[in-house]
Amino acid sequence: MASGRDLDAAIKELRSAGEQPWCVVVFPAIPRDVPLDSSALEPLWAVADELDLTVVLHTFTPPYAPGALDGSFFDNAWIARSATHPWGGMRNIAALVGSGVLDRHSSLRIALLEAGQE
Repeated sequence: MASGRDLDAAIKELRSAGEQPWCVVVFPAIPRDVPLDSSALEPLWAVADELDLTVVLHTFTPPYAPGALDGSFFDNAWIARSATHPWGGMRNIAALVGSGVLDRHSSLRIALLEAGQE
């Protein structure tokens, strides 16, 4: 897990873990007020690309889908989760593509988990 609250420590940990012989992925724990397309996260993408580590995103990695946190978007939790998971995944990928992260780090691999696909 790579903390978005302390990127220096996260990068130090990634460098250490990235040298290990076992499978390592990066799961960014990003604060609610820091979207994936924030320039502050650029060092995280750079080191993941450099070390050939896959970045694993959950659909509730910020920015969140509309209604995902306020509980007022849907009256039914199942409907809310079914709608917000795919939207969250789409927003996350749009943030990375639209901000140029995947252009600057063309070898960076992204795994998007729990986005509602069967």
